[in-house]
This record gives sequence, C-alpha cells and structure tokens, in this order.
Amino acid sequence: MESDTRCFGLHFEPDGAVSVRQGKTMDDVGDIASLDEDLEQSDRYINTEMGLSAEPGDAEPNAEGGN
Repeated sequence: MESDTRCFGLHFEPDGAVSVRQGKTMDDVGDIASLDEDLEQSDRYINTEMGLSAEPGDAEPNAEGGN
C-alpha cells in the first residue's frame, strides 16, 4: 500500500503574514521559517553561553583569532 505523503512549510511574507506551502517533497515547500528561527535561537543560546556578542548572521567572531 502506497501512502500519499504531503510536506508543508511556513513562510514569512514581506507584510509580516505567515503563509503555508505544501508539496509532495520537502524540496517543493522551500525554506521553512520555523526551522530557520530555531537555528537562529540555537546560535543566540550558544553565543550567550560562550560569552560571545556576535549577532546571528555575523561572521564568526573567532574565525581569525579575534575576540
């Protein structure tokens, strides 16, 4: 028996709304905003615990021996 699997993703729109996209594969739904936010939150936590002050998206603070 073959199942009809569906994937969905939440996406932030420029006006601040959230839209839902669905497809048969993960590739069909594009980036998933909730996973992106989860990764950013993890980065903030790690930076806080390690005493780093870099904002998400910045270059890694210690990449060239700085900080």
